[in-house]
Amino acid sequence: MTDAISPSATAVPTPLPQFRAVLVPLDGSPTAERALSPARWLAANFGAELHTVTAGVSPGTGWYRRYVAQIGAEAPGIVTHTSATAHAAGTIAAVSRDLHPCLVCIGTHGRARSAALLGSTFVDLARHLGRPLVAVGRHARLPLRSHHGRIVACVDGSTRSELVLPVAAAWAERLALRLSILHVSEPHPAALVPDEHRHRPFDPDRYVEDIARRPYLAALGATPLVAWGPVGPDDGLEGALAAEPATLVALASRLRTGAGRALHGSDAACMVHLSPAPVLVVPAGDPDVTT
Repeated sequence: MTDAISPSATAVPTPLPQFRAVLVPLDGSPTAERALSPARWLAANFGAELHTVTAGVSPGTGWYRRYVAQIGAEAPGIVTHTSATAHAAGTIAAVSRDLHPCLVCIGTHGRARSAALLGSTFVDLARHLGRPLVAVGRHARLPLRSHHGRIVACVDGSTRSELVLPVAAAWAERLALRLSILHVSEPHPAALVPDEHRHRPFDPDRYVEDIARRPYLAALGATPLVAWGPVGPDDGLEGALAAEPATLVALASRLRTGAGRALHGSDAACMVHLSPAPVLVVPAGDPDVTT
């Protein structure tokens, strides 16, 4: 019997991303400021303006004036926004809408598997925006030189995780980066094999090779990769990127469904936290909840 074709197998690339602005949420913390350097790189490569936004403060506040002066010295021409409203996600989303099309680049503190995806501000923001964001974890560095230029799109065998692929392909084409498709293989009982593969043995190498042959990915010369993650997908990603550096990592954040081992919220938080590159997070459902 012929296997059914998943919707993602016939997907076409999304339109090439174009941004008027790259927006960095700032709150005075080093965590938030980590996003400034990657955001400057993104703004330069997209031909966009660099903006910041701070919630719960007025422009005339003393510490904020000094803070803006410091940031402006490091990034001349940066445009700042404030709101007296303390609701950070709502403020960020509102400024982003005013600057549409706008890319949000946010510093994160996602750490443990038990943590919500990238913290509550990120979760709320993803719900407000419903579009890809760039998350910058504590180990992320400036994008690497052009000869290392590539996006690594992470998939886990589920259709939901593959929602990242058209977005990653469009970003790779727009930024002239190579594209790799990565699956982190780890030992798991048959019950944890994604639903799409339970009717046959799951072969990680064949899985990513088949994905890389999809026409819109093959046209970009997408490279299939399989890494070993005995502890979890974040562990495998860390090892794979140490061996072959990347400019950006891309993944879909998703709801944990049943017993499926997917890139649910807590795994995504760990991967962002450990990634040596900024992470393009594509919303693919609600954040992780206990099932």
